[in-house]
Amino acid sequence: MKGKIEEAFDYLYAEVIIHYTDIPKRLLDTDSDGNVIVDLDVFTNRIDGSERREPKTGWTIDKDKGSRPHGGSAWKLKNFKGKRVATLDKKEKYLGSRFK
Repeated sequence: MKGKIEEAFDYLYAEVIIHYTDIPKRLLDTDSDGNVIVDLDVFTNRIDGSERREPKTGWTIDKDKGSRPHGGSAWKLKNFKGKRVATLDKKEKYLGSRFK
């Protein structure tokens, strides 16, 4: 029972995050466990060094350059206006947002 509750919570959490941050669905995928993740493979246009853009939406990802990333942070997700909207871990999973 506990596993099913955790699965339901993870699914609902991901759905709320998607709607709250307005992440375009074309940037999303699911991992092998069924968790909603941001698909880094769609960011094909290299802007500079570690920053890449998804050509159709204009959203970008930038590798977290800190030597000791806080809380597992590996990527910064920015909307088409360049505003940071989310932080992602190495497995492309949404970690949170305090940028709204």
